[in-house]
Amino acid sequence: MNRRTKFGILMAFGVSTMLAGVALTQSVETSGQASGTATARGALEKNAPAAAASAEADASAKAEARARLDAIVQRGAKTSAKARAEAESKLHASAKQVDAHAATAGDQKIAERFAAEFGTSVEAVLVEKQSLGASWGELMIAHTLLANAGSEITIDQLFEMRQKGGWGVIAAGLGLRLGDVVSAAKAESRVALGLVRADGKVSAVRGSGAGAHGAVGAGVGAGASGVGASASTRVGVGVRLKP
Repeated sequence: MNRRTKFGILMAFGVSTMLAGVALTQSVETSGQASGTATARGALEKNAPAAAASAEADASAKAEARARLDAIVQRGAKTSAKARAEAESKLHASAKQVDAHAATAGDQKIAERFAAEFGTSVEAVLVEKQSLGASWGELMIAHTLLANAGSEITIDQLFEMRQKGGWGVIAAGLGLRLGDVVSAAKAESRVALGLVRADGKVSAVRGSGAGAHGAVGAGVGAGASGVGASASTRVGVGVRLKP
């Protein structure tokens, strides 16, 4: 056998070996990919029932919350239209006064006063105002109601109800006395205007609602789940007016 023939045989063997190696590598990779896909599919199938149950529970919770808010609006709409209109007008006047002052005082100053009064941070108040698309006056009224409505209502939900009815409807639906709500909002507007120093105690409102308290401590914090409020004493004192 000559040298050329031997070289040809060696080359053929090398190519054959190389192709066999490539085929083996591809086979291993294909097998690994198939195994990985099967494992991922198995994990998804295993977790599918839990994911479905979680989605169902979330949908149920949202439906219950929506029904609760609708019930508040419907209950408020059954109260005297005249009383609601009068309260709405006075609340609007207080809000407008705060907004006019904010235009000259600046957002930072109003946010500082709100943060001290409602027990949160300046940054949280600014973010809250922006995310809700609310004016300072509207935010003041919402926090006044929030502090007297109980922890089951969030500020996001108050503004959600606001789209369906006025503040008078919401206040009445929460079981709060409209006259007291007007007085409380006016008292809080004095804090916003800088006429009274914030003391961290939101003016309280009498009523039969789930959170009508005598002396309400703010304890309010902003977050994804909403804002809550706590109360320090019970009903019976009436509206706690700022000095």
